[in-house]
Amino acid sequence: MRNIKIYTIAILFISVFSCKKTTDVNPGGGGTVNPLPVISSMSPTSINAGSPAFTLTINGSDFINGSVVNWNGTALNTTFVSASQLTATVSATLVLAAGTANITVVTNSPGGGTSNIGVFTINAVATNAVPTISALSPASTAAGSAPFILTVTGTDFINGSTIYWNGTAITTTFVGPLQLTASINAALLTTTGTANITVVTPAPGGGTSNSLPFTITAAGSNPVPTAGSLSPISTTAGNPAFTLTVNGSNFISGSTVKWNGTSLTTTYISATQL
Repeated sequence: MRNIKIYTIAILFISVFSCKKTTDVNPGGGGTVNPLPVISSMSPTSINAGSPAFTLTINGSDFINGSVVNWNGTALNTTFVSASQLTATVSATLVLAAGTANITVVTNSPGGGTSNIGVFTINAVATNAVPTISALSPASTAAGSAPFILTVTGTDFINGSTIYWNGTAITTTFVGPLQLTASINAALLTTTGTANITVVTPAPGGGTSNSLPFTITAAGSNPVPTAGSLSPISTTAGNPAFTLTVNGSNFISGSTVKWNGTSLTTTYISATQL
């Protein structure tokens, strides 16, 4: 009878021990069960559309070596840093357009699963307009002239727009959205001919403007005049005679203001005013 009691106690002890052991392992016998990952924050949380590839850092808990960051359900190349941090490479092709992406972390079985969702924002970026040139000042000079400042007037210029001389960029100063200037060196003025002036604005958007000709005349010849503005620009019918001021460039003593093709009596004030 005493032996039967001891045998019964031994069986109960083994049964209890066996039950306790199975709660700590995968019921299928595959080892420790992986925890469900949790995302607490991301860095960065947004980026501008059209940006280059970048590294996304995921902070959270219960990550393992083998957890994978997913971008809208597609696995990214992931690096395990610690149980609370992962990094992943996001390619430029994933951030071409504005919108949002759902970020999750997936840990494989046994256990594991898909984390909560972190929302990553791809910001829309305003696109630059294509610039337009309306006037050059001066619009010509004689071959062999000294360096000078070229003023380009137009629209939709930005800080970053560049003046081009026959397709070659020249150092440009942004004055405002309607005006740019550039220093023209003497090496560009050695021979007669015409240079095509354009303005190029970089992406996003942007592009190349229309072109205007800059004339390099023979040495000793008069430059082509350019009219930039008038003062006044209007009057009332029936008003008495008045003085019209023409501002521009390349005026000489002998330049004449014309009204609908008819020469007016003109007074030379300076190379920039009649």
